[in-house]
Amino acid sequence: MVDPTTHLTRLEAGRRLYTPAHLHAAKDLLSPGPHDTAFIGTRETTLAAGQRLLRGRTGPVAVLNVASATTPAGVS
Repeated sequence: MVDPTTHLTRLEAGRRLYTPAHLHAAKDLLSPGPHDTAFIGTRETTLAAGQRLLRGRTGPVAVLNVASATTPAGVS
């Protein structure tokens, strides 16, 4: 039997309430800016792609795995 009390207490301590005012304040931060965005399908693992993209960069990098075991990189 697992007692969830500790986990629930931790979850409650970390919860945040976001009001409509927070949304409007964050909207300016999330608006598109003068950034180049690229979407590239490659035949490598998500981890390998992330490591490759991080080499020589100082800005944030995001990777998304949309492949399956039968159609790598979505290629049929």
